[in-house]
Amino acid sequence: SIGRGLSAVKLRTTSREIAATMRLARWKAIREQKLYWMRIDSERNEIELASQDLKYQKLISMPHGISIIKGSLLGDQEPSEKQESSTYFFMPNGLSDSFQVVISTERGLQLKVFQDVLTGSPRIEQIPAETEG
Repeated sequence: SIGRGLSAVKLRTTSREIAATMRLARWKAIREQKLYWMRIDSERNEIELASQDLKYQKLISMPHGISIIKGSLLGDQEPSEKQESSTYFFMPNGLSDSFQVVISTERGLQLKVFQDVLTGSPRIEQIPAETEG
């Protein structure tokens, strides 16, 4: 349906905005030689990027119909209780936490945006739909 197609486009657009924000965080951390952090808040459905001294702050609110499922360190076991917010760091030397943000449409289509520590740049992957057993 058209609605489904639009929500998929909105999901991809949002994932690209998150990836661009991760790239910006790394670039600013290196260029300004400051620690930057990114807070993923699934309760408020927003992502905040800020410098340690808070001179720079950017807030991304998810568009209608798109939800943040979680932010988590890559390779982490699922936390026993759902965390409302988590914070990840971008260092002045170009290193960062290895983390992912999972976002979803109301129909359950999911994408994950993750910070690839090996390349230093974010990647976007579709999460396969859970099949009914």
